[in-house]
Amino acid sequence: MTIYEGLKQHTYQLSKLGSNLNQVLILAHQGKLATIDIMPIKKEIYDIWQLLNKLK
Repeated sequence: MTIYEGLKQHTYQLSKLGSNLNQVLILAHQGKLATIDIMPIKKEIYDIWQLLNKLK
């Protein structure tokens, strides 16, 4: 059995980012946001993806 340190934390962060993105998209569909800058979210997802890929 292989145990990866920090895996639970990274998957939790991905889950939170997904929830935040979903909330932003709901507000955009409701017309409460005119523009959305998803680049910070995209960068966080990319960084976590890179960390997870190192575990392979």
